[in-house]
Order: sequence, then C-alpha cells, then structure tokens
Amino acid sequence: RRQDNTGTEPPVAASARAAMARALAGGDVAVSLRWLERAHRLVPTDPNVTLALASACLARDPARAASLFQTVTQRHDVRQAWLGLAAAHLRLARPEDAEQPLAIALSRHAFVPDIVGLAETVVRRTGGPGWCALRPDGGLEIHPAADRKTGKVLVLLDGKTLRGTTLPAHWQRARTIDVRIGDVLLLGSPIQVTAIRRLAGCVEVADGAIRGWAWHPGDPETAPALTLSDAAGRALHRFVASDESVPIAD
Repeated sequence: RRQDNTGTEPPVAASARAAMARALAGGDVAVSLRWLERAHRLVPTDPNVTLALASACLARDPARAASLFQTVTQRHDVRQAWLGLAAAHLRLARPEDAEQPLAIALSRHAFVPDIVGLAETVVRRTGGPGWCALRPDGGLEIHPAADRKTGKVLVLLDGKTLRGTTLPAHWQRARTIDVRIGDVLLLGSPIQVTAIRRLAGCVEVADGAIRGWAWHPGDPETAPALTLSDAAGRALHRFVASDESVPIAD
C-alpha cells in the first residue's frame, strides 16, 4: 500500500481497507467472504488481503485456497501461508503435496502449538518418519511416527552430534539443526536456525530522536532484543522491542 506525498491513502487502497474491516468484523461467513473478494479485486497483489481470502476459502473451496496460498508463498516466507497451503492439499486428498510446504514451515519458522494436528496428520497419511521443530526458547519438538518411536533419536548442531536432545546455551549462534531417527531425517529437518532468528526492521531520525520497528519474521511471537551502540561500537542501551501499540503499514 502506498501513500502520496501528502500522506493521504489512495482511494482504491482505502476502499480495500474498508472492505477488509467489514470482512473481519465477524458475522455471516458468506458475507465476510464477499467483502474479502471485493478487497482482493481492488488490491490483487496485496499479500495480507490474499492471505485472508485464502484462509476464508479453505473450508469451502480448498483448490482456490491452495492457489491463493501458493501466490503468497512465491513472494513471502510467511508461516501462515505455508501451513495454509499444506492444509489445502490435505483437504484435496493430496497429503504428499502437503509435505513440502509443511517442511518449510517447520524448518524456517519457530514452533507454535497450532501446527501439531496438521503435522501429525501429514505424517500419518504419508507414512513419513515423523516431524520436528524448534521452539522459541530453544527447546526441540521431536515427534517420531508411531512405528519409529523406539528408534534412536540423533540431534546434530551444525553437523556435530549432541549428547541427548537438549541444545547448548549458544544454540542461537548455530546455523542448522539436524534431527534424525537412525539415519533418516524427520520432516522439518534440517531446522534453519538462521532463518528463524533472522531480524528485519528499520530505524530513522525523528524529532531529534530515533524510532523504528523490528521483528523476527520466522518467529513473530518473540520480541527482538536490540542494542543501541555509539560510533565506537560501545553498547549504550540494551532493550526489548515489545511495544505493539503502534501499527506499522504493510
């Protein structure tokens, strides 16, 4: 969404935002879907609108939902889009096609409890070895398939085998985590620590001070820990960017 140099939102974008607000206000599902369709027609390349429409289509039209989720994933590495794409393939009775988007969500994004049911269903229907994920606190989620629960679990941090399944204190500085049952990688492995811990944001001078925003795209629930340094590299202030009261456009 763009603004002109007066700060005024273009009419099409404003109309799309109004339609989104009507859709998200709740009420009748069919009415909400019509408002989302209107918003999508007005701003067909807006990923937020596309993602909302795909989620609304998932139950009634999984083929349309899959197409919309796929459109988002082609440009944006968003956990909700990958999981939505996997769920749409499951609804279309294509569990094998659900494996890849689920694996990307597990590998490049921090674990959230909502993923458990989807992951268990995909593994069960494909006969896979199991799945794994990384929690924001550094704990590992390791879920072997039923027929592999007695197998030995191996965890490798940057190629080095760990004793047990507990990550060391410096795990955030690692690049990858491999989780295996015997010599078979679980779905989601290798876990891309660098992708999960990646920080995105910006800072600018404003009214004699500085302001900005930051987040972890692969772990949006975790507030970023930031450091303010001087020209010599000395840390002046360390703080956590936890204020979510100001909305950031797009």
